[in-house]
Amino acid sequence: MNGTSTNLVFNPHFSPTRFESTPPPASNVGADISGPRKAQQSGGTTRLRGIVLSRRHKPTQHDLERRVRRIKKGQSEAGITIEPLPKADTTNADLWTLVCQGADWLWQSVPAVNLLPVVGATLDDSAQGAGKAEPLGQGGILVPEFDFRDYQSPREQQTEASTHKDVVRSLGRLAGKENVHVMPSTGATPFIRNVVAEGPYEMLTSGISSSDIRYGPLRDSAEAYFKKEGIEYRRLESEANLANCAFRPDDDLLVMADGDRASIISPKMKRELTRVFGNPANVIHLELNAERLNSHGQLACYDLDLAFHAMTNVRGEPIALVYKPCIREKASQGRMGREDVLQALGALGYKVIEISEEDQRNLVANSLSMDDRSGKILFSSKAASKGLREQLEKHHVTPILPAGDKVLGHPAIDHIPPYGLHCITVSLRRPKAKTAPQKKEL
Repeated sequence: MNGTSTNLVFNPHFSPTRFESTPPPASNVGADISGPRKAQQSGGTTRLRGIVLSRRHKPTQHDLERRVRRIKKGQSEAGITIEPLPKADTTNADLWTLVCQGADWLWQSVPAVNLLPVVGATLDDSAQGAGKAEPLGQGGILVPEFDFRDYQSPREQQTEASTHKDVVRSLGRLAGKENVHVMPSTGATPFIRNVVAEGPYEMLTSGISSSDIRYGPLRDSAEAYFKKEGIEYRRLESEANLANCAFRPDDDLLVMADGDRASIISPKMKRELTRVFGNPANVIHLELNAERLNSHGQLACYDLDLAFHAMTNVRGEPIALVYKPCIREKASQGRMGREDVLQALGALGYKVIEISEEDQRNLVANSLSMDDRSGKILFSSKAASKGLREQLEKHHVTPILPAGDKVLGHPAIDHIPPYGLHCITVSLRRPKAKTAPQKKEL
């Protein structure tokens, strides 16, 4: 397969008839960008590099029954019932179009009630709509404890976050201090994004071995925290680097990336990731230019969140920050190259803002935003360029700088690989359950 291949989605649960060709070159595979945020279409289909993109897919009976169970469970936990739910019947595809796009219409039909309470709130309070309703499905931000002071030089102690307390102060600017949660951790690193992700139904944890001295104890600490707080989670079979996954529920979009040789997404891992993220209608599987070095001779593109950040502005419009050199121009078989990724994002309605090399070194892609349509983005460093901030403001995004002068991470300036705010935090997408669930294994 050549570098111009288009591979938006492969989903074994859906009918292969969703892929239609005109016909495409032999090196191209099917694509589908149907979903809550569709591409601009004419006559029922859209063309992208010779591929005819189907407007819809037909879910299986299993998919539909699972949606019903999830919706009813969410209603029960919230103390609210919106009935009747349609019967799970694959013969009525039109009836199930909304359900299979996340059933947001059910929750939005009672906008004054917080159906999905944030961590720390009681179900009774949220069901009664007490106070200002929290964003649906958003449970705050989690940061693990860390203390780098024994390992930092005097310069680093002055310029970079030394403990989690330096990070918490800035997170309050984005989400409110009441929505920032600190997790006790026995991990050797605080890079929780590598082993934890926010899924559409529960938190997801990597199947990495507990004996992995860098990430195993961190994953175990996260699961212990979830169990204590009654937060549902699911452990994957795959030893996936979850920092290379970005899930966008508003667009039913999953972005996956292959990094270095230790972070290749195998076909088996891809199937599992697609399944646990709810079989999204839109999947972008790209290949990072993981060997790329910055001007200081350090790896600049080893994880997806050093190259890509997606968010929603205050108008509900999707925005993507992209550092193009981090995405391979010519991808390997089954992956998407740079231009295909940009075309796919554009087809889904994303406004793509390109990041400069200077801003990439200053960790702009490794920022944090919330899925609450507040349009706010918290940068890891005050060094984010004025030009970029003005461009974001033009597109109805509010940039937020760190509370102090310290970088919330480590910039790409010396022998230490760069990392930022996104690496050391994770959003708690799901609420506290009524009772602590049993640990799940796929």
